[in-house]
Amino acid sequence: MTSHNDTRITTWLATGHFTPSSILARLDTAITNSNAITSTELPVLTHLFSTLPNNTLTASSFRSLLQTKLNLALPLSTTQTIFNHLAYLSTLPFPSSTNPPPPSLTLPALKRALTWSLPGRDKQIIEMSNHSRMRTASDHRRLLFQSLADVHDTDHHSRIAAQKTAHRTAHQVEHAMYLDLCQTNHDDDGDEIFHDVLDVLYSVQEEHDPCVSGVLRDDFRAVAREIGGGLPELRKMGIPRARFECVVELVLALQFALGEGEDEPGERFGEAARAVCAAFFGGGKEVVVDWLGFEKAWTLAPFLFDGLHGLLARVFLGTGGPGISGFLDPPRVEEGLLDLGRASQLATFLAGSVDLGEIKRVWTQTPGEKRPVGDVLGETAEEAVLVVSGVDGSGTEVVFGVFTPHPRMDRDSIQTDQVPNVGGLERCCIFQLAPRQDVFRGVVGRPGWRTAGGEITFGRETGVALAFKEDGQVAELTHRVVESEDSEDSEDSQATSYAYEPNMTRGDWRLELRVSAMEVWKGPGV
Repeated sequence: MTSHNDTRITTWLATGHFTPSSILARLDTAITNSNAITSTELPVLTHLFSTLPNNTLTASSFRSLLQTKLNLALPLSTTQTIFNHLAYLSTLPFPSSTNPPPPSLTLPALKRALTWSLPGRDKQIIEMSNHSRMRTASDHRRLLFQSLADVHDTDHHSRIAAQKTAHRTAHQVEHAMYLDLCQTNHDDDGDEIFHDVLDVLYSVQEEHDPCVSGVLRDDFRAVAREIGGGLPELRKMGIPRARFECVVELVLALQFALGEGEDEPGERFGEAARAVCAAFFGGGKEVVVDWLGFEKAWTLAPFLFDGLHGLLARVFLGTGGPGISGFLDPPRVEEGLLDLGRASQLATFLAGSVDLGEIKRVWTQTPGEKRPVGDVLGETAEEAVLVVSGVDGSGTEVVFGVFTPHPRMDRDSIQTDQVPNVGGLERCCIFQLAPRQDVFRGVVGRPGWRTAGGEITFGRETGVALAFKEDGQVAELTHRVVESEDSEDSEDSQATSYAYEPNMTRGDWRLELRVSAMEVWKGPGV
């Protein structure tokens, strides 16, 4: 027996309702009728387009806009990559697996691109209810990944691994009250890219009699399979290392509001970019990062692309960035460990917890220093950042440290980072900045550090531990994974014996370092 929904879908098919051009036209209408581009932003964007040759945006005209509006003179390759990011997103939900992104963008196409690119804007056009699915932050990260990636001939990971990750990330929401709206977006019908088509088909279906319910999301599956035959597969996609490093140099620089006459963005951030990229590419010689690797590494730099979002919002919409860390005031750096490059790395995971423009260096280790660093950290209730540089047996510089938002309390019991109505906070953690970036987060309720016999140790025998010996002249950094406790899919870190959680992809290792410099930076409350 044919249902009413089946009849409507059959009618829509016969009238060309499901051609890509028709769907994109309805998506454009949905954007126009929503707050995806606000009433104050739209005139700015419309006027900007009226000044462009042929009323279209190209990579060349985009580069000119960056120069005239933000005084940024970017390399051609970097400008092209960011333009391609926008061009790719303008084609959603129908990205091509074979054709390059369009070489120019109309005003409706750019509005689509910005709606997908800027965090939270897609919620204005994608309906999320018990008849559809809740889109999560992972969906936004994935679209960023896709826009930077190439499509390859081979799979980068198994379908089982992909489905396992999709199920986990589809249920990572800010509040438990939304869990009833969550469902996986990778199943036997298709992967996350296929489910983007379903989300759009459900959300832009033609208006119907208010007395009759709309067509359910799942009822569009057959149509989505038919029109989505040329979609790329997510597990065949990967970002080339050279391209990613180029973009990371830029976004690290864009963490800060550099003044006029500053060096070209990226010029002083190359070493920092290589360290961040090492986190995404496993620290080895891998030439591409796939979606699973990208998603895992994202937790080590969750604010990495806020600067890009701020860049796009300022150029096209005349507003500030939507992220926490877009265009921060840079720290007042002096000669020492925390230069702008390393400060930009800290911003990628501490932007929600530390005002880097206000912190100041309050202590530097001097030769023969006898004062335990734990005493320095414990002298204030304000957030503190310990930064250490040491040299290992091979002569390689290793930069690492500790962040504690509540020094007086974290010492005996690491405090929670979960505060009602406040997002982006970081709890007490051990971090590494060079030669690769990593973050080893503390387990709530475990002691942050202890002192004994003049030595200070952060952590325990398992997980990650940082110990200072010989009056702080020697540091030992150990990383030990307990295989039986590998709870990647579990949120219950209390079940482990760790005080600081290891990176499950890095195995067991130990570094003994001769400390060459040590600094403590603290917030404005000191």
